Amino acid sequence: MSKPFTRAFTSAAGISLAEMLVAFAVAFVVTGAAFSLAVSSRGIYASDQSRTALNQNLRAGMDLIGVDLRGAGARLPEDITRLAIDNGDTGESDRLLVRRNLVPVVLPVCSDIPSGSSVKNITIAGLTLPRPAGCDPVADTDGDNWPDNLRVWHDYRLENGAIDGKERLLRAFIWDPGRRRGEFFVYHGENRVEHQIVRKSGRWNNSYSANGGARIYILEEHEFFVTDGILQRVDNGDVEGTKNVIDHVESFQVAVVLKNGKRRNDFGLDDSWVDLQSVEVRLFGRTESSGVDLDRRLVSRFLPRNVLN
Repeated sequence: MSKPFTRAFTSAAGISLAEMLVAFAVAFVVTGAAFSLAVSSRGIYASDQSRTALNQNLRAGMDLIGVDLRGAGARLPEDITRLAIDNGDTGESDRLLVRRNLVPVVLPVCSDIPSGSSVKNITIAGLTLPRPAGCDPVADTDGDNWPDNLRVWHDYRLENGAIDGKERLLRAFIWDPGRRRGEFFVYHGENRVEHQIVRKSGRWNNSYSANGGARIYILEEHEFFVTDGILQRVDNGDVEGTKNVIDHVESFQVAVVLKNGKRRNDFGLDDSWVDLQSVEVRLFGRTESSGVDLDRRLVSRFLPRNVLN
């Protein structure tokens, strides 16, 4: 006799409340750890980015300063300031001034310029006797009806001067080596018949004597300093045109290293140019990332090539 057919049922065991809580706890711990790791990694990445940006920022500023220092003193004599370091007070940044001559032709001052006057026509040759020393007229060797020295300045102004309407303006620098003082001024023309250059406007801060050896340069002057965490630069005495070089600068320190191994925090006209071994520049930068201050320091040394001349 056959057995009656019986349907078999399989019973699925359920998950207990305790097991469910354990699973949730494990998932919470794993998720929390993963989130913490992600946040930490993001913070590290942000810090690395900020640190890299700060490094690149300092390097850009240092490279710009280095170009100036390597070319410092080009075509300039010993009786004019070529490099000057003004040592800041304790904890304060220094100031660095660098000059180089752009045009090899230097013009003598052959007529007196009183302080506070608005003299515009500056005579660069004595056309009558007696002449001040160094004021003999320069010949026109190429027959273009221009004194050779004035022609050089005329051409340079037209090629490099700032455009102001129909004029080309150029900043020139007058220097009195005897009194060790000078100033920039804007000139906008030449008088080839009277052997003069013509100042555009303004009054003279100092007096300059025809017999004092004063002379006029077309030079490049850059002065670096820090204001409110920004490394700035003034070109050719034009304070109104002050340029921002880099930001996040905590300190800017400059020193000279002499050939005898000594290190000095100031330098100027009275110091021997040929004793220079190198100029040391220190830039300290600071920025913030995720509430954390990041500090960086960059130190470089540069040799002004003209020290070797």
